[in-house]
Amino acid sequence: MRLEGTHDVVVLGAGVTGLQTAVTLLEEGYRVTVIADQLPGDISPCYASPWAGAQWRSHSSPDDGEQQSWDRKSYLHWKQICFDEHARNVAFEERSGLTTSDGFWFREFVDGFDSAVSAGEAGKPYATVRYRSVFVDVPIYLRHLLGRVRQLGGQVIRSKVPDDNGIAGAVKAASDLVKQYIGPCRARKCVFINATGLRARQLCGDKAVHPVRGQVLVVKGVPKEAATRLSRDEETGESTLSYVIPRPLSGVTIIGGCNQKDNWNTDEDVEITGQIKERCAALAPELLTGPGKTFEVIGCQIGLRPARTGGARVESEAIGDRSGGVRWVIHAYGHGGGGFQNSIGVAEEVSRLVAELPEKSRARL
Repeated sequence: MRLEGTHDVVVLGAGVTGLQTAVTLLEEGYRVTVIADQLPGDISPCYASPWAGAQWRSHSSPDDGEQQSWDRKSYLHWKQICFDEHARNVAFEERSGLTTSDGFWFREFVDGFDSAVSAGEAGKPYATVRYRSVFVDVPIYLRHLLGRVRQLGGQVIRSKVPDDNGIAGAVKAASDLVKQYIGPCRARKCVFINATGLRARQLCGDKAVHPVRGQVLVVKGVPKEAATRLSRDEETGESTLSYVIPRPLSGVTIIGGCNQKDNWNTDEDVEITGQIKERCAALAPELLTGPGKTFEVIGCQIGLRPARTGGARVESEAIGDRSGGVRWVIHAYGHGGGGFQNSIGVAEEVSRLVAELPEKSRARL
């Protein structure tokens, strides 16, 4: 629990990480301002959150305790608030990889977990698991988070902070924006949250940050259940992820996909579109309602996931200023395709880091 009246918080970025962090801090009593040049409703390939699937399916490895914690907290939170409307069974097939369910670390807390092992092609066994997951209708959910920020008294400034002077320059620019639009901080000190996604590559000089291009199709209809299949090529070792993610509130489904590291191309790849249709037809044949039993495609979406080699960065950093003082920045970026399912846990982690900052070092706006 924070010390009453000690400081304000400025969140840079309005993707799912930034907005959820703002909501969590507001609910804990902090005064929060969000600064972002892209807000829910905007369309830009580099504004990654609106392009997400999004479903709860852990990307964590069995030995990544930090990401597991974030995923677990998000699952339990979503289960509590929206299981009735947004939960569906998921069939996840791991082909030419895991041959038991032991590698699925989340088996102990997800609802309805069940597993089986099948012979597969050429006698190569593979594991199939089923469990009850949560599906987020992304445009609705992002608007909900932004509305929640405002409902709780948070301030929102649409503006882009410059990235040519590093994180210190961005913090200074953010401070000036707060003074211009809202006035000097009402509290004595201020903390900055860096939830800028891919822009953290420039802001922090973090070359580990890179895009992972995703391409999905939005098709008409809602399947009986969601499905995900991970296939690996035995010769090359490359994996292909296929998924069918329903959005019941909108009456559509997301089918995909691809994961292309360091690919900045934001145009549709027609070859990949064809591959997605072919792979996903086997996962949800009930969606083949178009002429000749084809998908009724509403549109193609391309987004650049903000990934980071070595994993997401969630930590505090002291930034010196010209007056000899210290500005504290808490970084929360690099979640790649796991932003939504990490969001609750990451927001709680950021809140903990804010509370632990040394009181005398927090900077004035």
